[in-house]
Amino acid sequence: MSLDPLTHPWLIFALVLLGLGLVLWTLRRASGLVPPRYLGALAALRAGGLLGLAVLAVQPYCSRFEPDTDAIEVAVLADTSGSMGVRDLPGGTSRHEAVAALLDLGDETSAASRLAERHPLRLHAYARGVRVLAPGEPLPEPGGVTATGDALRSVLRDRGDTGRTLAAVLLLTDGQETAGETRMIDAGRELRDAGIPVTAVGVGTPGRPRDLSVEFTRTRLSVDARQPFGLEATVRNTLGRDIEADVELLHGASRIDTLPVQLAAGEEETVRFEVPPPPTGFHSYRVRIAGTVEGTNPATDQDYATVEVEEPDRFRVLYLAERLRPEFRFLRQVAAGDDRIALYGLIQTAEDVWTWSGPDDTGGGTAVEPIEQFPEDGAFFLQFDAVVLDLTTAPRFNESALEGLRALVANRAGGLLAIGPVPTDAEALLGMLPVRTARPVAVRDDRHLSLEADPVFTDGPRGVLFQRPGVFLAGGLPAYGGEPKRGAVPLATSRDGDEVFAAVQAYGGGRVSWMGTADTWRWRLDSRRGFEQHRAFWSGKLLWLASSARPRVAVPLRGSRVSTEDTAALDVSVRGSDFRPEREARVTAAVEGPGGHRDEILLQPDSLEPGLFRGNIEPARPGEYRVDYRIEFSDGEVLTPEAFFAAAPGGAEFADTRLREAALRDLARLTGGRYLDWQDARRLDEIPLSEEIPLVESRRHLTRNWPFFLILAALFSAEWFLRRRTGLR
Repeated sequence: MSLDPLTHPWLIFALVLLGLGLVLWTLRRASGLVPPRYLGALAALRAGGLLGLAVLAVQPYCSRFEPDTDAIEVAVLADTSGSMGVRDLPGGTSRHEAVAALLDLGDETSAASRLAERHPLRLHAYARGVRVLAPGEPLPEPGGVTATGDALRSVLRDRGDTGRTLAAVLLLTDGQETAGETRMIDAGRELRDAGIPVTAVGVGTPGRPRDLSVEFTRTRLSVDARQPFGLEATVRNTLGRDIEADVELLHGASRIDTLPVQLAAGEEETVRFEVPPPPTGFHSYRVRIAGTVEGTNPATDQDYATVEVEEPDRFRVLYLAERLRPEFRFLRQVAAGDDRIALYGLIQTAEDVWTWSGPDDTGGGTAVEPIEQFPEDGAFFLQFDAVVLDLTTAPRFNESALEGLRALVANRAGGLLAIGPVPTDAEALLGMLPVRTARPVAVRDDRHLSLEADPVFTDGPRGVLFQRPGVFLAGGLPAYGGEPKRGAVPLATSRDGDEVFAAVQAYGGGRVSWMGTADTWRWRLDSRRGFEQHRAFWSGKLLWLASSARPRVAVPLRGSRVSTEDTAALDVSVRGSDFRPEREARVTAAVEGPGGHRDEILLQPDSLEPGLFRGNIEPARPGEYRVDYRIEFSDGEVLTPEAFFAAAPGGAEFADTRLREAALRDLARLTGGRYLDWQDARRLDEIPLSEEIPLVESRRHLTRNWPFFLILAALFSAEWFLRRRTGLR
């Protein structure tokens, strides 16, 4: 207790002594006039009145120190990451809903409302990042990874930005830590050193998580157009009880089929949906558990699969010869019977006259302007996936044409099949071939060959090709035996293995082959088996040569499925018109998500890998995403490829959704705060505060109230009444 006297204390003390003296003097004078029984009462009343006046003069008061509400704030951190959507609380309530109820300032009984009566609150929502919520703003929907340590550190780092002192932190979370640079316990140590206690509210159910989950067996498929296909999904029951549920397959908003499942505790079942043929292009399918099952993880209630529906690949192959040979006629028949091969021909039919031929409209070929002379621009060859070259045309190649042919194989990763004698005066062309030289071989009668399966005929049906009698060199027609290079692989040899009549090798990014005969058409006319062998040989060889060719733009993201808790790489590999890696292009990606929101991102060139442009995006919502790329080259050319991908809930955030109660208790104990279960937090009205916050003093004067003055008035009134009764004035 302290005093706040109206004047100097010694003066008050002197006046009190003087008053006591007067009381004694008046009592002595009245002693003979007042009965003794009244004299003591009169003395007590006068002394009490004098004491009351003395107390009124010294103004005693009690001091109380309280936090300065104008200078402090309490930071409230609400976890809004993906795992907060788990419905593992009583009644199927999600963790996010429980946190929203605790922080509902519109409810006078909520924990936030009761705390706000004592201390100013500043609400934050966090997942990977942290943001301050405006008054009345609802919590964001759950999504993203959890960076609790970063959130705590951010609040500590930004304290004082509002001009207030951080007094405490109230953390509402399930204790997950799936992202961030700072661990939660490390951030707790920093808060402890700053003297700021953390009150942690654990939201969730402790123990092993239980769930009813569904996932596709395969999440990325490529199917042929106009063909139905099947999608399989596995349903698992770890709820600890028997369950009946419906599993739905959806394409966009359209339901394709619904299948019922009955699972005992701990069982799993695979269901198969038959999907009708969709149109060509990219499609995303979603399988989900219909309705809401209490206790389930929302990330496993549904799954996504991406399906790319394409027409069969159609490879463009050019046959280039100085004169029309029977081989070309029969190659056209092979191509006509295989819708994967589009065969074009550029053949000299007269002196200085070159005839161009290609697939007709019914074959689906691309219309090309006729060429009446041998191509002198090497870019001509880059439009094809493979070239079949009669080596007798080699002298006609100028430097540009040779560079274009080399670029087709080395840069575009296309294929080259050279047939006939090897030119010794074309070093650039000779450097590409798998043989050094080729010498004429006299073949009087049909001469059977040994054919190797690897690497050309490894894939696909090839049985008839290796049946005896096998392929052969036609008797009486020219043939050449080659001397293979060290890196070449013999493909066709004599039965004794002494001579090589066909070989292959890799060159740059593509494939090169050489054949010493241009008369395999004789196989086709030899027998029914020879007919099948000729078709199998050329179909397999042309597809092997052409299938390695790469496009100018490669997008690894196309058709993929990513997690909403991870980043999606928008990387794209770009090649110029010469199919060399492009370094100077400007590449942007416009990404449109399920809600129609559109982001435009400028991709940055990779410093280590020429032609690679990198960029990332975080898909916030599950569903289908479309990416429109725009590639602007320095010469003004613009390419606009597109890609689709699907985002599905999941990732590390949902791998283990248990409540981390022990970690939250450690955090609270380390910082000097408290730990509460979310149900206990509903009765929360006070939390530990820092000892270093600004305080304000509140004084309570004992005399500045009506009861004191009433008592003082009662004393003087009683003294007056007693004097009158005893006859004194």
